[in-house]
Amino acid sequence: MATQDNASRGRWSELCNNMKGLADATVNDNETLRAAIKALEHDIGIWGRVSAAGDDEQGMLALCVVDGSRTMFSTPYLHRGFVGGRLAAERLLSCIQERLDSSKNGISSLGELNITISVYCAKASLVESLEGRGVCEPGVIDAFLAGFSQASSLISIVDVIDQESVDDKILTHLRTFAVLPEVTHVFFASGYESPMTSISETLEVIGARDKLYFLRSSGSSAPVTVALESIDTQDALAEESPVEDKSPSENEQISPLRLRSPLPTSSSPTSAFSSPITSLKQRPIINPNMPLDRQNPHPCNEFYLMGECPKADRCRYSHEYELTEEQLKELGKIAKALPCSYVNNGQECWFGAKCAWGHTCPQGIKCRYLSKGTCRFKAAGMHRSQFSRTSPTWGPGAREKAI
Repeated sequence: MATQDNASRGRWSELCNNMKGLADATVNDNETLRAAIKALEHDIGIWGRVSAAGDDEQGMLALCVVDGSRTMFSTPYLHRGFVGGRLAAERLLSCIQERLDSSKNGISSLGELNITISVYCAKASLVESLEGRGVCEPGVIDAFLAGFSQASSLISIVDVIDQESVDDKILTHLRTFAVLPEVTHVFFASGYESPMTSISETLEVIGARDKLYFLRSSGSSAPVTVALESIDTQDALAEESPVEDKSPSENEQISPLRLRSPLPTSSSPTSAFSSPITSLKQRPIINPNMPLDRQNPHPCNEFYLMGECPKADRCRYSHEYELTEEQLKELGKIAKALPCSYVNNGQECWFGAKCAWGHTCPQGIKCRYLSKGTCRFKAAGMHRSQFSRTSPTWGPGAREKAI
């Protein structure tokens, strides 16, 4: 009798476990379906706005897509919850609107309501990461996202399952809408590990590559792997990634265990939002099969070319490579292909001839992006022969082409 009772209890326990497994699977499937429905509703809403716009020039759209798993909104905004969310959205809209107002695409005006912002993120991972790092509590994050989405009727937060789904949905979203004639600009915000090459190639295939712009935080730059004009979002975005990547990227190579050699440090102020480099991380080595601008992490241009980095040990780029003279020359060419932010904004460069960044476009007057108004070198004279200048801090003036 006891044996039968034990067998019955065993079968009953097995049956309960099977039922629990089915219930858990059903819950997971429902969560996946709900996320898919939200994403579809978001896309349908954009389709409706595009359809309503029709041929009306005033109804044309500018798309802004934010990779919320790689781009972090500035901490002062996050800490203010709902109000901070609205302020961050308004600042982001203002930066985009300023760029649109300077465009010469035959569009008389693009009002704020013509800018759609879609933030794609895996909210559960985002909340867990920010809470675990002591950035802010879950309730504050929820309030921030609510305030951000309510700043405009054309702003939406799309919650997806994981980072891979974020990438897939962003690519699908851009592939679907960027090709439409009603869409005149595509602004993309993401972090250093963003799939910019894939996005650029996707838009190139559908003929929308010229619409693409990169939104960046102050002090950072657009990815060097693609030639994009970058838009400074001032203090709306931060350089720090909101979700930490716990696994090394496929291209990262780590040298065998060895002691780190002393590195020079800088007394310059550090950025409050840049990614710290842990002292436990082993020194990386250069992958000889990849150019310097594809290394992970990327060598810090300012550290290697100017002798110091203003972010010191909080810089997101590496100060630990041992570069040869040839590699330093290669890094210099890469940096010169990126505009100096001072000269590009019509100001005098503090560093003069020692500046690592470009004061003139490497392509000069033959630059193919100049005629399209999409070259990153925007200030007056940056496409003239560098030999015509008397100083690398050549003074500001009227732009060659308003962009």
